[in-house]
Amino acid sequence: AATIGGLIYTGGGSTLDAAGALIDSNDSFKYDPVGGTWTAIANIPRATGETRAVVVNNQMWVLGGGRTAPNPSNEVDIYTPGSNTWTTGLPFATARRNFPADSDGTSRVWLAGGYGATLLNTMEIYGLGLCTTPTPTPSATPTATVAPSPTPSATPIASATPTGTPPGSPTPTVAP
Repeated sequence: AATIGGLIYTGGGSTLDAAGALIDSNDSFKYDPVGGTWTAIANIPRATGETRAVVVNNQMWVLGGGRTAPNPSNEVDIYTPGSNTWTTGLPFATARRNFPADSDGTSRVWLAGGYGATLLNTMEIYGLGLCTTPTPTPSATPTATVAPSPTPSATPIASATPTGTPPGSPTPTVAP
């Protein structure tokens, strides 16, 4: 679940099959706490449960999860309330379910632990413009000015300014 504009949104979850076993669902809803009403929204594109949702730029990002094969997943499904539509974001690195997650609300998501094929002890930072590897970009080489002086002048050295990957290129990282 995630709260956007005073409404609570859900994407997926668990339901019971005919035998009473928990299975993943793609049912999705919004809840209005003032009116006390539940309303169906467009279903998340995949069945998932035991997942987490966070808010990034007024969108709900549903991260991984899933109990029913082929889950757990590393898929990121993004819900936009204004258009009632889902899109699929770039996946994070390690498929997981039952994990804590949080966001800074604008560009980064943190995922930690949970279950994959086994119990996980890894953490990921995922989101827009992340995992930038500084790339040296030479600045303009200064031109030496010759001045009449018996003292030799220092030779200018080019400097490097780190730049990152432009925002909008989500790239996951894994930290042990």
